[in-house]
Amino acid sequence: CTFISLVSCYKKGTYLNNKRAQKIITYKQVPHFKMEFEEPIPICIDGEIKGAKTIDFQVVQNAFNFVVPKGCDLIYKSPKKRRKKPRQKKQRKMQQENNL
Repeated sequence: CTFISLVSCYKKGTYLNNKRAQKIITYKQVPHFKMEFEEPIPICIDGEIKGAKTIDFQVVQNAFNFVVPKGCDLIYKSPKKRRKKPRQKKQRKMQQENNL
């Protein structure tokens, strides 16, 4: 199994459920990761190509903009917003305590 043979499921976003893909792709969600290389590899930093032996990534929420080609299918799912719990129970308890 090669990555080229998985391009269509990768493009559709179904590669995480594909048994062939699971043999060659490891998927993790982490707030921080570090990559280390034996020799410097070329990376693009703010439009400039630099060589680096270590790359350290940290997730900063809402701080990264992606530029994709026009017509690219970009799938975005916004995180579920947590609903604030009603304070009625706490307010009722405080009122009862104040009435005692």
